[in-house]
Amino acid sequence: MSTTAAPAAAEPPTPPRPDATPAPDPSTFIRVHTTLPRPSALPPITARRILTNRLVLRSAAERDLPALHVLRTQAEVMRWTARGRPDRDFEETRAWVRNWLPPSPEGKEEEEQPPSFNFVICLRRGEGEGKVRELEGMLKSGDSGDKDGVEEEDGKRDEKVGEEEAEEGEVIGVGGCHRWKGLFGWPEVGYMIRQEVWGKGLATEFLEGWLEVWEGLEREELEIEVDERTILGLTEGSGKRERGGVEVVKVREQLVAITAEGNEKSQRVLGKRGFEWFTTWLADDLTQTQREGEKKMVELPTYRRFLEQR
Repeated sequence: MSTTAAPAAAEPPTPPRPDATPAPDPSTFIRVHTTLPRPSALPPITARRILTNRLVLRSAAERDLPALHVLRTQAEVMRWTARGRPDRDFEETRAWVRNWLPPSPEGKEEEEQPPSFNFVICLRRGEGEGKVRELEGMLKSGDSGDKDGVEEEDGKRDEKVGEEEAEEGEVIGVGGCHRWKGLFGWPEVGYMIRQEVWGKGLATEFLEGWLEVWEGLEREELEIEVDERTILGLTEGSGKRERGGVEVVKVREQLVAITAEGNEKSQRVLGKRGFEWFTTWLADDLTQTQREGEKKMVELPTYRRFLEQR
């Protein structure tokens, strides 16, 4: 007598993924009426400080250069950046950090600087001291806590501890909005965090704290040019206006985040904070090009978050 195993239940088919589209092209952008943070209402760069349960976000300073050089020489961190490779030397890091520093007295006036909302990310001592000490121990030992690639939900904002009680610990990363007018015409947000503390919910905690302040900034109404892919399906009933014979569509403000194919961790972090995927586009794969000497392309899944109505 013979038996035959019952066939396994068929898994539901995976929905087909849309083909990647071309890179943003400013010559094809369309004009929209929207809102953005008013640059003149931003707090002075040196006065910007955000506190979360385990983090202190503050403006960059010259003293951060050694820590940021460590960050930017970690191959797994830099793999997901536009540069696609670690900095070659200290001077290359210094040149990058210079764009993050407040203007010098003899340099441009702050209001003449392109607007940005960037921060150095530090561990916070005081509340949760044991957890922070554990994280700092990982930094010193080089032991990554990222065992399964899933971030722990341990990033709740703590309103009980005052700013005067916050003591800065190790610098673990950078993040914020460096491009007020990003590749798609909207502001872009991004971050980098040292590999030793991946998987501890710190990226989620950073983004949550940063977004709370970003969305609370004073807004102004204005017209900007954006990639049409960012407003597809959003313009019906949104109102239109004429300006110089050109139709201008009124749309809700967006914040864009560009990721790389395979960076599921950051994509999950974005999803937790209300970002949605809207397109994937092709760009030169700098990592592959530099390693193999031939031009290759990489897919860049791109996400957006709409400004919450207040």
